[in-house]
Amino acid sequence: MNDAMTAELKSLGVPFFGTLPECIKTTTPDDNVANVRPKWSPLISPEAHRELQRRMISHLEDMYKD
Repeated sequence: MNDAMTAELKSLGVPFFGTLPECIKTTTPDDNVANVRPKWSPLISPEAHRELQRRMISHLEDMYKD
């Protein structure tokens, strides 16, 4: 269910649901990551990414609760 909701929000263009996997830190460092990710996108931890997604959902719920 989580994957279906994430896919739907990504298709709607909701911020933080279309984040490139290359922009999320992994536990193992990879030398090729610097060549793949965009220069303007700093790496973010998976926990911080989840928190940003939760906050976006909270904002959407507040805007459309009526």
